Amino acid sequence: MDYPSIEFDEKKVTSTTCYLNEEMLAEVNSASDTSKYLPKVERTYGKLSFPNGNEYPYSFASIALSVDGKMAYPERPEGPLVAISNRLNPDGALTDFYVLNFLRAYSDLIIQGSNTLKAEEDLWNVVFDKDLVEERVKYLGKKTEHPGTVIITLDGTDIPLDHQLFSQNKLPLCIFTTTRGAKYLEENGNGKFKHVLSLVDGDSGKKLSEIINTVSEVISVISADSGSATDLKLFMKSLKVAGVNQVIVESPTITWLMMKEKIMNEYFLTYTTTFIGGQLSPGWNMPFSFEDHPHAEILQLNNHKSSFIYTRQVLRYDK
Repeated sequence: MDYPSIEFDEKKVTSTTCYLNEEMLAEVNSASDTSKYLPKVERTYGKLSFPNGNEYPYSFASIALSVDGKMAYPERPEGPLVAISNRLNPDGALTDFYVLNFLRAYSDLIIQGSNTLKAEEDLWNVVFDKDLVEERVKYLGKKTEHPGTVIITLDGTDIPLDHQLFSQNKLPLCIFTTTRGAKYLEENGNGKFKHVLSLVDGDSGKKLSEIINTVSEVISVISADSGSATDLKLFMKSLKVAGVNQVIVESPTITWLMMKEKIMNEYFLTYTTTFIGGQLSPGWNMPFSFEDHPHAEILQLNNHKSSFIYTRQVLRYDK
């Protein structure tokens, strides 16, 4: 089956490692199967292996930020534009998208929020690099060429129900929401959405395996409530029971929520030397407190010429 693809020329997307925390790398690798890695990524970025997670899947986020920490332009909310708008170094922007792609290649599942769908009408959740598609199966032992996708929404009302992602019928896709969100989607989705599972405990995850790996014209909806919000920890625990070992989180909001629950493991932050201004920083309307906030330690820092920095950071919650 043909999917959109992009050529990522190794000469263009190779970044230079200028800092590597060997002690932290050894810590992460001690919980990883270091025989499983993508050779193209080793050549262009550095050797990467990820743990499988314990109670939850091992999670990593991918976010591009301007030099002043902004994740989008107010009038153009598409996330990729933060990097693409750097006119000093088009190859650096391509490298940022390459980082996202190799993280997708390492993942069993892509997690996104509704804002991504609203900002990107032509969104395709695939590994765009054909080399990485082949390598993920050959070297990582993944069973599929592309990861499946889960869209997370509080109540369904912010989901663009006519988005092309819900009509592609080529890749596994489901929605996680609250009970009221599932009801809204069933009642307003013109038969496109079906509430198939309410999670009650971690063992419910045994039923998730088939759901998250199924391609269907009707989109499966999964629910779990924690008060008026989704029970994100139960959902992630259920994913682990379902056999999901690594997930990429492509939503700044979901990243923040997972950090709040202390279940986000890493983030890959790209810094581009454009200045945007405004308020659109990750978590801008949901700040942590002085007394209780997460920390991160830089594991690896790469650069592309003088206008892009790519960081791999490990989150710490016990400080």
